This record gives sequence, structure tokens and C-alpha cells, in this order.
Amino acid sequence: MEVTTIKIAPATRDRLKAFGRKGETYDQLLNRLLDQVQAHVVSLAEVRR
Repeated sequence: MEVTTIKIAPATRDRLKAFGRKGETYDQLLNRLLDQVQAHVVSLAEVRR
């Protein structure tokens, strides 16, 4: 898998850590959070129909 580096502030890293699960990589964490946000947005869109 190809990877890249993104720069974030230490405070942002600490906030991400608070949502992380033991053994979870930042890639896994960010994808899980993005999936949750996307599902929430889709749910809101369906409610507004």
C-alpha cells in the first residue's frame, strides 16, 4: 500500500488519539471516522427528503 504524510498540529494528533482504538493505525482511525461522517450525512439527506 502506498502511503503519504500529512502535517497536523500536535493538538490535532492528540484529539485523534482520543478517538483511536488500541492497535488501530491513524489510517484505520481516519477511515472509520470518515465512514461514520459519510453515513451520518447520508442519513440526514434521507430524513430531509
